[in-house]
Amino acid sequence: VLSTVRSFAVFFVFIDLLFLVFGVILALSRAIYTEIVPAEKRAEFFGFYSIAEKSSSMIGPLLWGGIVSFGGLSGTLGYRIAMGAMAAILVFSLIPLLILRKNMIGETNDANT
Repeated sequence: VLSTVRSFAVFFVFIDLLFLVFGVILALSRAIYTEIVPAEKRAEFFGFYSIAEKSSSMIGPLLWGGIVSFGGLSGTLGYRIAMGAMAAILVFSLIPLLILRKNMIGETNDANT
């Protein structure tokens, strides 16, 4: 969407909305993480969270740039493959979250009975 914007003002509005969404996601992820982590191990788990967050900030752009720059692909094909790689990472990262959700729902049902 941003690549098709012809006006700087429209681009600026889109970027502001994008930052607003990312800010909400960041705040919610920390709040939800606080809820699912055992209270006695919060420091340990937030240390892991911080390392994972910083690692992803480095690995994502390196992967994207490596695919686009060194893939030897012309035109937009490199960008499409890079976007596919990011989508695959997102899908694979959702699998542990779905397993965790299933386990948490099972624990909640066991506690209620």
